[in-house]
This record gives sequence, C-alpha cells and structure tokens, in this order.
Amino acid sequence: MARPKDEPLEKTLSRMARSAAPPARKAKPPKKDGSGAVAESEKRQETTATAEQLIASTALFPAPPPPSSSSTTAPNPIPGTTLNGDAWPLAAGGTLRVGETSFEIVVNPPTALRASLAAAAPLCGLPVAPVVDALFADQSAARYTWFRRHRLGEGGKGGGAKDTHSWEEIEGANEAAFVPDEGDVGCFLKVVVTPARRVPGSSSSFVLGAPIAAESSVPVAKGPALPPWHGRVAEEEGQTSPSLPFSTPRFASPSSSSPSPSSPSRLRVLTYNLLADQYAASDYAKAHLFSHCHPRYLEADYRRSLAAAEVARYGADVVCLQEVDERCFSDVLVPLLRAEGYEGRFTGKASTVREGSATFWLRERFEVGAERDVVLKEVFGKLWEGSGGGGGGEGGRRATTSNDKSSDGSDASDPLSASSVAARHSALLPALRSSAWLRESLSKVSTVAQVTLLVPRRRKKEEVEEEKQPGSESACGGGGGGGGGPLLVTNTHLFFHPSAPHVRTLHVQAMLTEAADVSERWQTQEKKAKGDSNDDGNATKTTKTTKTPKAAERPAALFCGDLNSDLNDGVPGVVELLREGTLPGGYWDWALGASFRYDDDGVGPPVSDAEKRVVAEEAEEEEEEKKKTPYGSDGTPLPKPVTPVPGNGDGLCPPDLRLPFDFFPADSLRTPCTNYVRGYSGLLDFVWVDRGALKRAEGGEKEEQELFLNPPPPPVAALGGFIPNERFPSDHLAVIADLEWLPVEQRNPSSQPPEASRAGRGPAAPWPPPLPPQTLRLPEVRLRDEKLNSAVEPDAATSAAAVMMLSGRGRTVSAADPTALPACVLALRAGEVLAVPTDTLYGIAACACSPSAVAKVYAAKGRGSSAPLAVCVADAGDVPGVADVSGLPRGLLEAMLPGPVTLLLKRRKEEGEGEEKGGEEQKTRLSPPSRLCAALNPGTPTVGVRVPDSQFIRSLAKAHGGPIALTSANESGRPPALEAAECHGDDQGGEERKNGIAGECAAVVDGGRVPASGREGSTIIDLSSVDFDSGLRSFSIVREGQAAGKVREMLSGRFGLVEMV
Repeated sequence: MARPKDEPLEKTLSRMARSAAPPARKAKPPKKDGSGAVAESEKRQETTATAEQLIASTALFPAPPPPSSSSTTAPNPIPGTTLNGDAWPLAAGGTLRVGETSFEIVVNPPTALRASLAAAAPLCGLPVAPVVDALFADQSAARYTWFRRHRLGEGGKGGGAKDTHSWEEIEGANEAAFVPDEGDVGCFLKVVVTPARRVPGSSSSFVLGAPIAAESSVPVAKGPALPPWHGRVAEEEGQTSPSLPFSTPRFASPSSSSPSPSSPSRLRVLTYNLLADQYAASDYAKAHLFSHCHPRYLEADYRRSLAAAEVARYGADVVCLQEVDERCFSDVLVPLLRAEGYEGRFTGKASTVREGSATFWLRERFEVGAERDVVLKEVFGKLWEGSGGGGGGEGGRRATTSNDKSSDGSDASDPLSASSVAARHSALLPALRSSAWLRESLSKVSTVAQVTLLVPRRRKKEEVEEEKQPGSESACGGGGGGGGGPLLVTNTHLFFHPSAPHVRTLHVQAMLTEAADVSERWQTQEKKAKGDSNDDGNATKTTKTTKTPKAAERPAALFCGDLNSDLNDGVPGVVELLREGTLPGGYWDWALGASFRYDDDGVGPPVSDAEKRVVAEEAEEEEEEKKKTPYGSDGTPLPKPVTPVPGNGDGLCPPDLRLPFDFFPADSLRTPCTNYVRGYSGLLDFVWVDRGALKRAEGGEKEEQELFLNPPPPPVAALGGFIPNERFPSDHLAVIADLEWLPVEQRNPSSQPPEASRAGRGPAAPWPPPLPPQTLRLPEVRLRDEKLNSAVEPDAATSAAAVMMLSGRGRTVSAADPTALPACVLALRAGEVLAVPTDTLYGIAACACSPSAVAKVYAAKGRGSSAPLAVCVADAGDVPGVADVSGLPRGLLEAMLPGPVTLLLKRRKEEGEGEEKGGEEQKTRLSPPSRLCAALNPGTPTVGVRVPDSQFIRSLAKAHGGPIALTSANESGRPPALEAAECHGDDQGGEERKNGIAGECAAVVDGGRVPASGREGSTIIDLSSVDFDSGLRSFSIVREGQAAGKVREMLSGRFGLVEMV
C-alpha cells in the first residue's frame, strides 16, 4: 500500500483495517417466498461491524523504551492526526496493532530492485560478482549464497540448455565475488542475494530484506591459459596450475599482492585503457584494427570479465581507467571492485558515446574530499565568453555547467562562472584569438578530465597505536616518513589525431589548471574549518570529510591516463610540458597543428575559392583514405587536416605554457610500449607523479621480488602477438606505479618546483628510451629549399638505420645518407644533442625549446649556463620568431643571411599575438609563433641568431620545425672542429683526447671539411640597440670572426649604420 506523506495517519490506518477485515459476503438473492432476506441482511451488518471494530482497534505505537531505561510505562499510540511522513519514522522499531494481531514496524526495509550476472561471462579462475541495485541497504552487509547447475547431457552436451535438476549450493561460496574452478566449467551459476542493513549502534544486528536471485545466461567457460597479470604480481599460495590464477573460491585480497594498504607510506597507482566495447565491436575494428583477434575474444562479456579481474588483481590503492563503457562500469567493475574494498566514480565523455573514464580508490584508505569533472570544450567556451571573445559563437557552444559536484549537493557557481574560468586560463586566450580553426576544434573535441581529491580516511585508535610500536614501519621511518597525505588525482583520455598535438597540449594545461583550483579551494576550506582563515570568499564544493592528517596539507598531484602522445617521432609537447613544467611556443610539434581543422559537421570559418580547389584536388584520394583512416577516441573516423591556403589569415600563435605542478614520469619513460596492434606500437599511457611529495618506491632485492614493486608491462615478445587476444582484453597494457611518500620535512609545501630545478631536469633514465625497430615511425621530412625540393619517404630500412644511429653514442653518419636527416630530426625531437657541419665550424645542435636538451649542450661543453648559446633558424624570415627585429632597416636580414655571421638581437618577449607595426589602418605581423625555452641563456636580454650557409643544418632546422641551439663542437678551452673526425678527439691542435665531444652526442654528421680557412668562427655583430626609425643606428663587432670586413662595409655603406668602437 502506497500512501501520500501528507495524508493523516488515521486515514491510512483505516484503509489498512478495511483491507484486513473479512471480505464482505456477496448477497444471495432472496427466495421467491421472501425467506432468507433477513438472514443475509444480518450477516452484512455483522461484517460491517467487524470492520468498524478493526478500524477502532487499529493503532500505531512507537518503539518501547530500551531495557536499560527506568521507564516502565507502555508507549501511547501515535495520534491519528499525525501525517504519514512524520508518523512512520516515529514508529520505527514499534508495532502496528490491527485487532488482536501485532506487526513489527520496519521503516525502509532493505529492498533489492535488481540483480544480474549477465554483463560478464563466467570464466574459470576469474572472479564474478552480481550487480545488485538495492534501496535502504548496506552493500557490505548483504548475504550471498552461490549455486551451480550442470548442463543437459554428459560432458555438457545438450546445446547449452539448462537441465531440470535442482540447484546445488556451492560449499563455502558466500562472498560477493565467486571464482569458478575447473569443476564448474560447463555449469550455470546462480547467486541468491539477501539485502541487509546494520542496526545503528550494533555491530552484529542486521535488518534483512527479501532475497533476490540472479542466474548466469551462459555456462562457465575456460579462461586463458595464463592471466594478463602473470609475472607482474605474486603467485597465489598453493597454486598448482598456471591455468588457474586462483586456487580458492575466495578472490585474493588486494593486500596480498600490493604494498598497500598495509604500508601507509607506500602507494600503488594503476592506469589502464580498457578498450570500450563499442570500438572493439565495430565492423571496422574487426576487419582492420583487430583482425588478428578471434571474434570470441573481442566480445564484451569475455573482455569485461578478464579486464575487471586484472584490475582487481593488481591491488592498487588508486585506479584510473579509460574507455570504460557505462554498463561495464555499473554492472561489472563496481560490483567486483566493491567486493574487493573499492569505491569509484564514472564520468562520460562530452558526446553521444557511452564511454568515459572511471576512478577507483580503496575505501579503507581514502574518502573523497572534492571532485570536479572538467569538460574541456566548456572550459574553452567559458574562456572565450568570459573574455568577451564572442560568447558561444566560433569559440564553441555556450557552457552551462562544468559538472562540479559535492556530497551535499551545494551550489557554488562562482568558481565555475565564465569570468572565473577566463581568469584562470587567461594565458591561453591569445592562442584562441589567433586561430578560428583552433577555436572550432576546441569547441568540438569531447575530452573530459576527472579530478578527484582523496583524503586519508581516519584510522582507528588501535591502528595508530600499533604503528607507534618499536619496529613498525612508521616508527622506523619506513622510507616514507610517517605515512601519506591527501591526493589530487586527474584521470583523462586525450583526443587522438596525428595532426592535433596542439589540442592535447592545451587540454593538459587547462585540465591541470582546473585541478590546481580544486586543490586550492579545498585547502582554503580546510583552513576555515580549523579556524585558520577569516576569508569570506567562495567556498570550494567539497565533501564533508571526517578528518585530514594535517591542517590544509597540500595534496600530492597525480596525472594519469591515455595521453595519445607517443615518443615515436620525438618527445611530443604534452610529454615535454609534463616533464619540464614549461613549454615554449616554439616547440616543434606546435607547427603540426597549424593546418588542423576539425570539420566533422561542415561548421567553421568561411572557405575560400582557393581552398575549395585544394579540397577538390584531394577528392580523388578520399575513398582510398577512408579505407585506411583510423578511428578516433569517440569511435568516429578522424577529421582530415585541411591544407592551409596562403593568405587565408588563420595563423596559430601558440602560447608559452607553465604548469601549476612539478611532475616526474613514474617509469622514467623507460617503457617501450603500452599499445601494440597491427601496424603500430607506442607508449601512450602514463603515470605522472608530484616530485615534491612522492618518489618511486624502491626496496631491497628480496622485497622487490616478494612485492613485485613497479612491475613493468610485459615485453612485446611475451604478449602472444598483437593485442587484444585471448589473454589480454585490451589493445593497451596496464601501467603500474609503486610510490613512496617523502618524509614530511622533505615535502615541498608548494605545488610549484624550486626555480633552480626548472632548467633541464630531463628524465632519470638514458634518453631516448629503447624502441623496437617496428615501433619507430620517422617523420616525413619535406624540404622547401629550391636545391632540394623533394621529400624523404622513410621506410623500414631508414627506420632501422635511425634506430642504429640512436642506439649508441657518437656514431658517425654521412650527411649524404638519406636516413641522416630524418634520423637527426628524430634525435632533436627526442631531446638529444648532435654534432653537425655549418659554414664556419662543426657545431653542437639541440632543440632550443627543450630545457633538458639545452642542459645537455652545457654539459657537453663543460661550462655553465652563464656562457650564452646561439640559435640557428632555417631562413632570414624565421629570425622574428626568436628575436625582436622591429628596429632593423628593411632588407638587412635578407642581405646578411645566410652567411658566416651571428646577429646579436633583443630576445623576443611578445606574449603570443605578435608585434604590430603601422597605423590603425595597416598592421603587420612581425613575429611568427616561435619561442625559446627559459633555460637557454637565462637572464640574458639578447640572443645570437644564425642562419649558416650550410645546406644540412638549414634543412635540419626546417624539418625540425623549431629553433636549434647551436655552439661550436668542442669542450670549453679546446680548439673547435673543422671536420667530423676532430669531434672524436683526433688531432685538434696537436692534442689527443679519448672520444672527444662526440661521446656526448647521439651522432656526428659528417659533411666533409667546412669551407672556412681557419677556426675563428662566425662574426658576431651586436645590433640589439639599433632602432633605425628613431635614429639609433650604431652597431658593434663583438668578435671579428671570418667576415668582419664584409660586415663593416655592408652595414656602413649600404644601411647607413655607424660602428661603435
């Protein structure tokens, strides 16, 4: 019976009494003689009287006083005028009396609405758990009983139909998760779930609900011969067969294979792209991407079972998953991981696809302090709107929410208003203003980031006392210095397109800026809660936490996910930004995004006739391209980059970026690959760790063997072919990071690193990481020089040659070798140092936008950063990208470059929009989007710029796509090299030294002897004070070099400059 809450209790009780009364007798028609009419009337009156008596005697009583109470008075009935919404909660534990019958009152009894085992296939050796939707129940208090029933016929013959025998209860199977063994193969499974709820104040009393049953739709099948975690976790005790991962029905506890939660000072983090079912099941995937895989192993129920078991088996404290289907999350992952002690949350992508990211954490260790779902297209839409850039027009659809949540459902709209978002991301605005194509792309890409702030859960007093005992890990320091603190976990799956690294880079900057905002607001609220602040500003939307280990302790940041940024073509901007904390606008892969246009629905800026002609010429190739077009992270064909038409005015000006966190890669970028499919292999999945709070866990040899600390993904040779396959459920491999908390006194109280550590930290491992030859995809190098207007098309041979070149140190390669140029481009993009020929001397070259690469140049030269480095660009037209040329006479750059000169100019300081010159009616862009990293010549207001008259170095600068740091190829104090052999220490001024500077280089490019007659180097001219239009026309010769005479004649005679002596 369902009655309104605002109905008086007496009306509800009256209806109950009438329902309980004997049914009214159906009146019989009187006999013809009229007899019997009186008798029937009397019976009806008697029935009516009985109902009235029941109504009068029906009453609702509250619970009696507890036995310990001194009161002995029986409770009075609840007044009939009380409303239902108030009366029934008062009667909890009391009685409902209807006549002489009493009923115990249970308010909101545990009620199971649904139970199912259909989402995942039961496999031998892998745990299975039912999904149960229940009301007013504690999931941890539910009762489970597992049964099995054999199929018809001996040995499973009978077409899979269920037999008519009764279900057989499985002895000892009374947990939420059950692991079928070999004896269950061929059997159907059933679980009976009794929802329950603990009685408040009692640890042994429960309120039970009505049981509900769920049956498997298919029988138990055999699992893989070896599970995906084989060799990465400790084997189960008593395990006798490699085909059976677990030897007991009870699924292993996470702590059996993990350093946590038994070790508070340690932390295990897992990130894993599960491969969404909708992408694995598409016709394109079956026919092309995963044609190697048997159809059965691509089916959703098989892969879900394997993936869920693998995630649970690693026993991580924090789990970050990508490409998670909604049903996989709700019906497979949540039931199984909850049974293993986890809580989690899911965030779908901002599109029509039904997949997204999921974050789980051990509930015994953490609880949620704050969370935010960062919808990137809404962030950039608000940035455009809040800056007055045009609202929801070209800047993207107008955002109405960022899905910020809190446990109490409170509304804190101010931190997410357009003005607040615009203020946080103002550094990105020049890039948006520079390119309508970029705004269009950012308004359509569906990337979302999950930001979850996890707070250590309060531990019981006895646990704390146990840690203080002598000999305990915490008492002894334990390597972690007294346990952990709060965590700020950002989980994401970045957009994929080979021509859109700029979108990924901007997304990372934006999502981590939002994560920093979540952290700062949480810390502010914690200070307020402890009376440490009187600030009346907006409160962060956070959950109410029981206790934090320290007042407003800075959360340690973790950034995890599938970043779709491999190292095959060099260090991408995303990795460089995370590794160094900064990224200059001149970094090489910004240029790849200049022509990218996300034009999937035909909406975008006007298309010119010239561009239409370009598109028409490419139309013939479209059908062939469609056959080999890869699918994006949304499961749709990737948008095709549009070739820009000269003069169309859409120029991308990348911003200089700086992260609010200081990260290091948990694997030191040593992992060869985490994605391995036909035709592709690459490192895409990462765990980036807060350098100021955590470090990579290390132990003795015995401890590492027992705990399997930081187990790397299996090598390609151990995968059994391309993945997914029978053993591996995804095309990605799980990445595990075991970390330790730094001692409290060593932790950085700020999320920002010390400024001194910004310059060229680089990875902790040798660089570049070893790559199998088949994984290396050399960049296609197109040369625009008139003399070599051709393209180098890398093939397997050139790829292998490049790998050989980068596998050693100081290997000599010929500049005429067709593999040399693309391989050197790869080396520069990987942060390596090269020895290359110029027109004056052999030089040391490195990417001028990478702090790590610049640091390697200083190290190779054996000198500090106070000695400035020059910068090499390909053409005179590239000079404004790194220096201020606004004061130079027209034509001076073209007259002097290329040549054996170094122009000392003011270092460019623009913030991304370029300098404007001219009146209101005529404005000329002088500064293309290219910058230098801060580690190059720090604190120096000028920069020396070179365009050598040497074909190889100019072609290298063109193909690299960014400025190159350049200095002479010799250690400080030793003579410079005029030929490749001298870089190896051969006969330089009569001195011999082993290996020479070549030992610091990835390769030495042999271009023959340089044309210079001596070792003087280039002529250095200081033009930094020249402002021709203002009358400042003086220059000076800093170093005579090889062309001082010609320089004086040209500057004085042709351009009217005056030399200062």
